[in-house]
Amino acid sequence: MATMSSPKSRNHSRTQSTLRYSASVVLSVLAGVSLLLASVGIWVNNSIFDSKRFADTVEDVLDEPTVNTALSRYVVDQLMATLDVQQTITDRLPDEFEGAAVLLVGALRNVVEDAVRTVLAEERVRELVGDQVEITHELFMNVLEDQGPFGSAVTTQGNQVVLDLKPVFNRVLDNLERGDILRERIDLPEDFGKLVVYEGDAVESSSVILRTAQDTLSLYKRLLILFIVAAPLLTIAAIYIASSRRHAVRRLGIVFAAVAAAVLAVVSRIGPALDNLIRNPDANAAAGTIADVFLQRLVRFNWLLLLIAVVLIVVATFYNQLMSFYSSFKQSRLSKNVD
Repeated sequence: MATMSSPKSRNHSRTQSTLRYSASVVLSVLAGVSLLLASVGIWVNNSIFDSKRFADTVEDVLDEPTVNTALSRYVVDQLMATLDVQQTITDRLPDEFEGAAVLLVGALRNVVEDAVRTVLAEERVRELVGDQVEITHELFMNVLEDQGPFGSAVTTQGNQVVLDLKPVFNRVLDNLERGDILRERIDLPEDFGKLVVYEGDAVESSSVILRTAQDTLSLYKRLLILFIVAAPLLTIAAIYIASSRRHAVRRLGIVFAAVAAAVLAVVSRIGPALDNLIRNPDANAAAGTIADVFLQRLVRFNWLLLLIAVVLIVVATFYNQLMSFYSSFKQSRLSKNVD
């Protein structure tokens, strides 16, 4: 004879199921938040904070036509303004040909711009720019991380901020020696490359700002490790604690899809935001291209995450139908083999 559960037992079971469901929902949301922060943090760490990858990305950016054109025009603008080309040409022309100065300046500008664009497109030039960007970025990051060999490049002495560029020049000399460009090593004087970049009463506050930035970066790195570890652990816990693991998987799929969609939506708004911030058409196009190149790893990861999330949702939702179809297919194959 079957025993009937008491109302108290049923209420306890229902309460326990509700608690497990609520805990699973909370853990799923926390897993999604951890995944969001971990993915963005890993992208920042690899694309922005890694000097080698940052320099490689800059090299790739220089190869983009929109960036090449914008940079070429900027260089030519600075060059023409510095040399005051129009006035120079006007001074050298006879009075009767002064009106042709504008045409000559325009023609000269086109020639110079084409030449600059060609130079910037050369691989060796991109590599040279990339090498210098890597050195500068490494200097900047080591200052932020307060570690050598360039960690002590920026110091405060009284009311002065001193930038010691000697380590940078030594790195450049090392590169020149390895490339057989410099045959004999140059010994730099002890006080070489020490520049006073700022002097004033605000030095003390700037030191506080630098220390705050260093502390923030240190905290960021610790939190990144925490989020990377927490994301899979919270995912497993959300599935394990749920009353229905199939529903838990579907819930996680929905959360992960929301995370991926949110990141992709934010990234898609960067272009229009740049349109509002930058009025120069060339600079705007270049900025959009640069943003696309730097963000492409983050975009690819979130499209992959969105695909995985959709698969999880579909499998979890139609699990019984899929298993029924698989059983029928398997039974059909067995029948054919017997025949």
